[in-house]
Amino acid sequence: MSAVDLLLRNADAVLLFLPLVAGVLLTAAPAGRATSALSATVACSAAVLSLVVVARMLGGGAPEAMDALAAGALAVAAVVAAGGFLAAVALAPKETPKRTRAIALGLGLVVAGASFGAIMERDLLRIVLLLQTATLAAAALTGLSVEKDRRAGLAAFGAVMVTLGAGALSLTGAAMLFASSGSLDIADVATRIRTSGAAGGAWLGAAFLIAGFGVFAGLAPVHGSAAAVTARVSHAASPLVGIVVRLAAFIALTRVYAATQSFPSAELAQAFASGVAAFGALSLVVGGLQAIASSDARRLAAHALTAQFGCALVGLAAGGDDGVIAALFVAAAGALTALALLVGAAVARVESASAPMATLDGLGRTHPFVAAAVTVAALGMTGAPLTASFLGKWLSIEAALSRGWYWAAAAIVASAFAAVFVAGQIIERLYFRERAVTFGVAPRTPWALAPALSLSVLATVVFGWNAAAPLEAARMAASVLAPTGAAAP
Repeated sequence: MSAVDLLLRNADAVLLFLPLVAGVLLTAAPAGRATSALSATVACSAAVLSLVVVARMLGGGAPEAMDALAAGALAVAAVVAAGGFLAAVALAPKETPKRTRAIALGLGLVVAGASFGAIMERDLLRIVLLLQTATLAAAALTGLSVEKDRRAGLAAFGAVMVTLGAGALSLTGAAMLFASSGSLDIADVATRIRTSGAAGGAWLGAAFLIAGFGVFAGLAPVHGSAAAVTARVSHAASPLVGIVVRLAAFIALTRVYAATQSFPSAELAQAFASGVAAFGALSLVVGGLQAIASSDARRLAAHALTAQFGCALVGLAAGGDDGVIAALFVAAAGALTALALLVGAAVARVESASAPMATLDGLGRTHPFVAAAVTVAALGMTGAPLTASFLGKWLSIEAALSRGWYWAAAAIVASAFAAVFVAGQIIERLYFRERAVTFGVAPRTPWALAPALSLSVLATVVFGWNAAAPLEAARMAASVLAPTGAAAP
């Protein structure tokens, strides 16, 4: 067996322990200048490995170390994490102490490693513990900015409280499912409940889990905590790891929802579908409205991601292969959109504890490449034709209409109009306004940001133009959620 085959066979262990162990070591013993190079190397290595796993899967090779859903989600999460670390290294505020910067990068690696593990795991207890680890590390990362912004301490404290609440809900749900089925493996739980013919208290446990994972994912009505954590950091490169946490929680939620569609009672399965669709519609509407009202570019990105995840939940709940594929498409597109928006905000105002929308003014003249990436992200947020999210939103609407959920389809359309308003505001600021003197001159764009921005733009445009490869990957991932696909109307 070659070294490459051995690496691919154990890709799950590598993607979990490499960033997690490196992050713990760097947090406990900051390594000075070497920290930046080491953290960026670990993050980029994880991204390359995850993309190789997906390429092998699309080429016909089975992803032996993980299922297709985990492989696809990991590719997106690892690319976002790599972009975040490159941005953090390139845009680190000069006045930040080296020790603090090293601890921040170490915490970021802990967030990434724990999130990767939550995406790959199917054991409910491990998923909950990994998500709690990731979100608590993200809260600590926010708390490091308290010297520049006292509100960062409040945001971190609020995030800890929300995390503990989400963990309590999720652990209670996992315990109830274990009591009903005798297993903590999600797929095994669904099989045992289906064969036994009695859901017992499993339905309540699943409801607790979906609620808990929804909180971890930053969905409405607790989306404000995720936005606060995103906005209250020393500069806008750090919250990129928060996208990874939210994506991991969303994938966990989809797995639990798929298990509910295997419950022996058709009425119970339908009730979960309606409940998750309502949950998604609420996130769609609230996230879209909050994005319109946002005066901070980072908060806007966080609320836009909430709306994207809401749209994905509607497609997932509508059922059928199209619904599942739509959910995965929209979630991935939302993560890449947030990546470009947050990097753009970082370039606009690096050394600041806030990123007002006005910092984007005139960026099209001074930083045309960055402005182009932000523009593509803004158009992708609306679901414009020839962008990756267009196909996802189209399939979501089709799935909702085929099930007779006209209210859900209307919520998706309404959120698209809200996104058009937000995108128009962003583009107007980028190209038709002058930068305010009080913000100073935007710094020169480091070349380290080029990979993250390029990948975001290419994924949004290329997959919107020719979606053959991501569609195949989404179909393979949807096959993992077979009960959901089998519920196609």
